[in-house]
Amino acid sequence: VNKVEVYERLVWPVIEKFSPNDAHELAINALEVIQRNESLLRIFEAVVGYDKSPTSQRLKMCWGGMVYENPVFLAAGFDKDGRVVKALSTFGFGSIEVGSVLSYQQNGYPKPNIWRVEEKSLLNQMGFPSSGMELVKQNLVNLGRLRMPVGINVGVNRDRVGIDPVLAYCEVVDCLYDQAAYFVLNLSSP
Repeated sequence: VNKVEVYERLVWPVIEKFSPNDAHELAINALEVIQRNESLLRIFEAVVGYDKSPTSQRLKMCWGGMVYENPVFLAAGFDKDGRVVKALSTFGFGSIEVGSVLSYQQNGYPKPNIWRVEEKSLLNQMGFPSSGMELVKQNLVNLGRLRMPVGINVGVNRDRVGIDPVLAYCEVVDCLYDQAAYFVLNLSSP
């Protein structure tokens, strides 16, 4: 099965019919359903997943004492709360970064906050929506062992202005320390 053709002929025509916000939530919800059912997950992986034939040694990398199968990481922003990490792992990323994760729940900016600016390009001004570190921790603990390192992108709640942001970062890192292979500090907000 040619994975690019599957995407171009089946996935993209459905995605482009929805607003970017709705398409994002539809994708997360669909991946959650797939992830909850081991049989569905195996079928999904067979159809759209990463070819598990031996990875080229040239692609493998070691960083921070960890080995990654390849240098292609899924950056923070798609799975903000660690809801679908297991399903996303079937795509063959070297790592998946969850977040940005905040100390406590925070709503994003009013929708629409994602726009298509060119064909297959997006502008994101979501405003750091997060379910908070405790829910993210629960989501990641429930996943069990994964085949790749998972990173956590850490942010600061908007209403913590005037409070030392280092304390907010440390609070999230402390809470999620056992679930993360690495942490990334998101300095873009507030």
